[in-house]
Amino acid sequence: MPLFIYLKRILQYLLFFGVGFGIYAQDTQDASRARDSIMQLIYLTSDHIQTTDYTSALDYSTRAVQMAQKLEDRSIQAQAYNSLGNVYQAINENNNAEIYFAKALTIGEELNDIDILISATNGLSYVHYEYHKDPDKGIDFLKRSYAYCLEANQPIAILVSLLNLANMYLENNRPKEAAPYLEKVRKAYRFYADAIPKYGNYVPVYHMNMEYLHGLYHRQLNENQQAIAYFRKAQEIGEEHHLPIDLLEVYKNLHEIYKEQGNERLTIDNLEKLVAYKSIVYDIEKNNQLETIKSQFEIDQYRRELSASEKEKGMLAALSKSKSKTIMFTTISIAMLLVLLGSMFYSYKKRQSNYELKLLNEKLEIEKNNAERLTKLKSNFISRVSHEIRTPLYGVMGITSILEEDSALIAKHRQSIDALKFSGQHLIKLVETVLNIRQIEYQNIQLNITNNDLHAVIENIIHAFEFQAKERNNKLDVIIDKAVSKYYEFDRVRLSEILINLVENAIKFTKDGTVTVAVELAEALETEDKVTFKVRDTGEGILEDNLALVFDDFNQAKEEQNIYDGAGLGLPMVKHLLELMDSHIQLESVVGKGSTFWFTLTLPKGEAPVTDTNKKIKKRAALKKILVVEDNKMSQMVTSNLIKLIGYDCRIAENGLKAYEVVKAEAFDLVLMDLNMPVMNGFEATKRIKSYCSEISVIGLTATDVTKIREDCVKVGMIDVFNKPISKSQLDLLINKYTGAS
Repeated sequence: MPLFIYLKRILQYLLFFGVGFGIYAQDTQDASRARDSIMQLIYLTSDHIQTTDYTSALDYSTRAVQMAQKLEDRSIQAQAYNSLGNVYQAINENNNAEIYFAKALTIGEELNDIDILISATNGLSYVHYEYHKDPDKGIDFLKRSYAYCLEANQPIAILVSLLNLANMYLENNRPKEAAPYLEKVRKAYRFYADAIPKYGNYVPVYHMNMEYLHGLYHRQLNENQQAIAYFRKAQEIGEEHHLPIDLLEVYKNLHEIYKEQGNERLTIDNLEKLVAYKSIVYDIEKNNQLETIKSQFEIDQYRRELSASEKEKGMLAALSKSKSKTIMFTTISIAMLLVLLGSMFYSYKKRQSNYELKLLNEKLEIEKNNAERLTKLKSNFISRVSHEIRTPLYGVMGITSILEEDSALIAKHRQSIDALKFSGQHLIKLVETVLNIRQIEYQNIQLNITNNDLHAVIENIIHAFEFQAKERNNKLDVIIDKAVSKYYEFDRVRLSEILINLVENAIKFTKDGTVTVAVELAEALETEDKVTFKVRDTGEGILEDNLALVFDDFNQAKEEQNIYDGAGLGLPMVKHLLELMDSHIQLESVVGKGSTFWFTLTLPKGEAPVTDTNKKIKKRAALKKILVVEDNKMSQMVTSNLIKLIGYDCRIAENGLKAYEVVKAEAFDLVLMDLNMPVMNGFEATKRIKSYCSEISVIGLTATDVTKIREDCVKVGMIDVFNKPISKSQLDLLINKYTGAS
């Protein structure tokens, strides 16, 4: 069902209360019982149109017209004509609808009755727009209706007329002409929102369609990011209030946009939603069609009665008894024919709809297969690029660590070495972030929930950013609610990652201001607390149109100026991680005043760790012997030098076969095994080494994404696997952990 028809039906119902009922209330005191009855019939007509009980609606509206003609009250007649026109329009009898709207319009112009003119011109706008396929004439009538609405100061009619005008222009791909009405739509909504009835779905329907039309406007201007933001708002409203008819168009547009952008996952997600809602809407429309078919016999009968009452009132009385029998037989025949035609029509529509659904499902299957193929290609590409970046990065970072050990060199070249180290760390973080986002998308990240000191986590993050904040002349504050406990169970690494990204973002967009991290108790429960984390800044703020875009991958609010560092991955990472934690990020921002990001986590209460005061500090064990299995010369040099700097003995094997032979000849405390090597790879080498000496510990050290290979590594006997590059301190901890060296 087109948006115009849907909103028009809502308007028909609301106009009775906003317009028709007003007339009724004013005149009730002096009105006759007949006049009261007519207005009641008009009310019942509108009510039954909304419930798609068209048979009853036709009955009430026809009786209203017949009674109004006898009353000879032109105003009441016009209202009855509008009511009957609405019924005919609802059952797609637009030729008859046009007749009665035209009659009402003539009377409205004679009496200069604004309320009658609003309904009549509104009805005729649809007749010409949809039935006669004359958009310009339909728009002209709706503009007249809108002008009458303004004159009468009818808020509901103004709101719906503006939406329909914008929609008409957009349906005809005329966004520039739609623009002024879209601007008025939002202003009118803010101004007249209280006038919309709070019962039913009137408020969400209007709000959703307002967001949808703004999305369609930007879509037609090829401003797809803005379009997505508005479509998402419409989607949220539609899902919350179960509005399938409206959601159908939203998902159709989102599917098309993501397909154009090459986003396979979101293309498939929105296509699946589109198919699901198409099926729901089909069922709704099928029921409406059945109601329409059910009403066809009554329509024919009432048409004859109405014609008789207007033109041939004496004819039926003069018919002979035999002719009455003939009419009865003819009527029954017509009724049977209409039922047969109706069944044929329904069967055809059902077959047609099933055929469309079949085609759509076939298209879904094809797109799904293509998406899976592209996803696999993307996954392989990311893994390959990751490997190619990590290997030279390991060389850069390893050599930097070695240079830092030379006191004479560091004194002379401190600035250069620090710059080299910073650049390497920045590249490592970028690679890790890209891989983390991909892991979350494919649900490869598992949360590691442990007992942690929340206060210490927050304070450590603040300390880490003190230098960065000082560089931009920012004050860095932390406020922890006294009601927030010290110990909770949570994933320390992932929560730190979220807060680090938010604080880093706040500092980046703030200069000569304040960045505040606040932790508040939202709700205290028996075994857990709901804790809210807020990161506030007094920076430049974000434009309203960009609020929904800042969480998109590789996007920045200030992208066009290209003045800020970063790939635009920090906030998307925050969003993905919080979804993993059953939470979501929220944002408020005022341009020129700053932004506040916040989220709430449900954290199980933890306990303070018990400190063993009698525990003795272990001394470093005797010299350990480490075997490094690595084919890359640069990595060989870096790893062996780092191990020697830490204080252990090191031996190199350039491939898996050589490593196996060396292990049989010498004893080692630990083997650091690369995975991709010529002659024999790390997997086969580990199996052979473990079969020869099951006690020896083998750790995988690779530039490949570990999430894809961890299971395979464990299967062949490795006790763990780590990504390159690895720093000196990390390598020290790793060796100590798996050799008991401290």
